[in-house]
Amino acid sequence: KKNGFLAGVIVMATPNAFSDILGKENKNKEKLISRGACISWSPKNLGSWLITKSIKWMVKNTEFRAFSAYSDPEAKELGTIYQACNFIYLGQKFGGAAQYFDPSKSKRGWFGAHGFNDRSQIKRYAKKLGIEWKPEWIRQVGTNKKSPTTKINWKNIPEDISTKIKNERTAHRKRCIKRKSPTKHKYIYILGQTKKETKKLKKLFDKHNPGVLELAYPSTRGK
Repeated sequence: KKNGFLAGVIVMATPNAFSDILGKENKNKEKLISRGACISWSPKNLGSWLITKSIKWMVKNTEFRAFSAYSDPEAKELGTIYQACNFIYLGQKFGGAAQYFDPSKSKRGWFGAHGFNDRSQIKRYAKKLGIEWKPEWIRQVGTNKKSPTTKINWKNIPEDISTKIKNERTAHRKRCIKRKSPTKHKYIYILGQTKKETKKLKKLFDKHNPGVLELAYPSTRGK
């Protein structure tokens, strides 16, 4: 904040699919930097400062230790802010196999296949069908009570109801326009609560991602 006004914000989200970047046993320790913005009058370099401070806060107060971020070449993005924060570059080979566009909700823009499966969208399908949502249809993933990650608990949803919801999801997918998804740049930042933990995590990263540390930051923007 500056003079009592909000100058910038960072959104830490649950990845659509957890990676094994620190090994399968640590896959739930990843958070995705999904959104970030600073107002025009904010101090210089607030964006990089905010990312760094947000990561340190998350490490201190939660179980998360790996923080991933994407940049879209189609939007002429390089991920310059992540380079400034000394993120590790993972290459330009990431992104879903396809993107979708719903003509009835054009303001949403193009979205990945995960857009049909996230919790909020599944609840919308149920609401459209006149199905009353039950609290037990949501389950918590992981042990972090301060920032719980939740998913649909399909096992608790009666079979006839889950079939109706899934059929509505399929119908929605068919109504959408589909296109091939361009690959994106991906970055990762690894941090532990202590220097010892950080060193251990980076060793795990190097073990599971041989050669990645040698990748140079991209410098050419997409057309």
